[in-house]
Amino acid sequence: KIEDGSATSLAISADGNSIAIGSPATGAGAGLVRVYDYPSDTVAADLYAFAALAAGLEGSEAAPGSAPFGDEVANLVKYAFNLDLSGPDARAMAPGGSAGLPSITRQEADGESMLRIEFIRRLGSGLIYTPMVGESLAAGSWSPAASLPQVTPIDHNWERVVYLEPVPGDIYFGVVEVILP
Repeated sequence: KIEDGSATSLAISADGNSIAIGSPATGAGAGLVRVYDYPSDTVAADLYAFAALAAGLEGSEAAPGSAPFGDEVANLVKYAFNLDLSGPDARAMAPGGSAGLPSITRQEADGESMLRIEFIRRLGSGLIYTPMVGESLAAGSWSPAASLPQVTPIDHNWERVVYLEPVPGDIYFGVVEVILP
């Protein structure tokens, strides 16, 4: 528990098989460290749970569908798109960015109207990212994007994914569905 006006810090370290969370060597709780080991066959839900724990989320606030900071962005969405799990964060991704909600824009390409869906994807997370398109926002009106994506590595944790989908009419929508298996 952190009292108003107090100063504290937290160190988080991971090596691919474990995560260590602890306080610095001075002050209240000095030197307390918890190490959580996870085997190489760790499932997506475990990886998400470790990230939620590292962000200080507990109980129902740590649930993938929870949006505990009033920003209306579910924790799973924040985790999937490199947003801040420990506070409010509903920013849209800038073109070529490395964090943010998917950028979905309409553009002209080779004389054809296209829907550009750009997002970042967490590598090794087990998450399933599915860009969807549709002419309506109604349930059941969405279809998976049919074009082949352009995938560009960002670093060892992330890659950028861009889909260009032909727009069949005046109105066309896009969304990126994220599933935690």
